[in-house]
Amino acid sequence: MQLSSPLFAASVTYLIPIVALMWGVLDGETIYAVQFAGMAVCLVGIWLVNKS
Repeated sequence: MQLSSPLFAASVTYLIPIVALMWGVLDGETIYAVQFAGMAVCLVGIWLVNKS
């Protein structure tokens, strides 16, 4: 935190699920529609919280 801004630290936490999804796809896991729906709900929640 001392070397970067709080905004950067918060942005990194948004990227963890995306990296985990890509890692799962590369590992051969199947991604279902329910998982995409869950990601959409999370993204809409983030958008609602951050909208001015």
